[in-house]
Amino acid sequence: MSPEAAQGIYTITAWTDQGEAISHSFDIKEYVLPKYEVNIKLPKVINILHQEVQIQICGRYTYGKPVLGSVKAVLCRKADHHRLRSVLKICVTTELQASGMQQDNTDKTGCATHIIMVSAFAPMNQDIIEVEAELEEHGTGSGQAAFSVDLRKLDFVNILAVYKPGIPFKGKIKLTGIDEKAVGGEAVYLNVNVNAASYNLRLLTQNNGLALFSLDTSLWMDEAKSSSNIEVEPQHQSAHLNVLPFYSKSRSFVKIMESRNKLLCQQESEASAEYIIQGTELKPGQEALHFYYIVMSKGAIMQHGHLPVAVKEGIVNKGELSIPLRGIADLSPYAQVVVYTMLPNWEAVADSKDFPVHPCFKNRVNLEFSADRELPGGKTSFSLEGHPGSLCSIRAVDQSILLLQPDRELSAAYVNSHPKSYQGFLSTMTTSDD
Repeated sequence: MSPEAAQGIYTITAWTDQGEAISHSFDIKEYVLPKYEVNIKLPKVINILHQEVQIQICGRYTYGKPVLGSVKAVLCRKADHHRLRSVLKICVTTELQASGMQQDNTDKTGCATHIIMVSAFAPMNQDIIEVEAELEEHGTGSGQAAFSVDLRKLDFVNILAVYKPGIPFKGKIKLTGIDEKAVGGEAVYLNVNVNAASYNLRLLTQNNGLALFSLDTSLWMDEAKSSSNIEVEPQHQSAHLNVLPFYSKSRSFVKIMESRNKLLCQQESEASAEYIIQGTELKPGQEALHFYYIVMSKGAIMQHGHLPVAVKEGIVNKGELSIPLRGIADLSPYAQVVVYTMLPNWEAVADSKDFPVHPCFKNRVNLEFSADRELPGGKTSFSLEGHPGSLCSIRAVDQSILLLQPDRELSAAYVNSHPKSYQGFLSTMTTSDD
């Protein structure tokens, strides 16, 4: 671009041979690049049992060195009660000190710490403690922590609010602490109310904070209401879930089971499904029924096939299906699996589920600099390695640009979230941070 280019938003548009347009927009504006960033480290949640909480404010230049300077912070309690918001706001201004120092300066790591006395803010449940910090040369940062009276948090994880009678209703309950870390080895109580009756289950969380359950739905007819709780003082949260029956005229169903982990790129896998087919819906003498499956990713059909199962007229036919998932790298970031069958009465019995896949790229790219660090104004070189015939593109920007526009940073996650923009192009990148 010309140095005299007018400020504003510019758009570049290119067309493929098929007439498809691809556009990219960028800004030209005048601003001063930040020399460093200011980060505030504080707990996400402050619990009712906390009497004091430590906050840490750190400054780091874009080229990696710590910032040495003075720090001032303003801490405010922001009420979560709309009617009293203006009345309940309490702010405290403080000079932060580095560990072991009497002056209000950062230490050799570029950090300064401060202890918050929680009682000074008289917080109530769901209030927010906000922190605004200023480092010398007017570098600023902000952060916040919520105040909660709960010691534990419970959630039902990735559960659809429907069940298919006759097929086990499986799910997971996750237990986390106030720091949002998983809590293992604690009892969780699951209460289920269905068909005007109730029963309770005692579950134990694993190291990842998950407690797994499987409920027999053979006799379920109505809406099922589930709640989970734990016995913790002074207070804890409960999780609630209402589950409705899935309608089928023949009461025949198929359900794809959830995978416990993301699919790995270099491994073949399979999806499991359970089915229940009422024999009264079959033709006289029918001995086989075909289930069909489709595997899609990024809007395209990647695999398809059929799975015959043995059935008998007049009985309830139950069983499992194994749907092969091949070429996992082509299915990233999600494999969408659909399975269905057609009964003789033309009723469709079907289910679908999305399976997350680890970020996968066929062409692995490696980028290495000649040195990990280089002085400002110095020269450096790098080597780029990829599959033969690869079209490679290099972007070099000042780290300060990414502080102003972090969403513009090119990463594997960004490419996966924009599959059409990068389809057929390069893959993973390994670079030095300095």
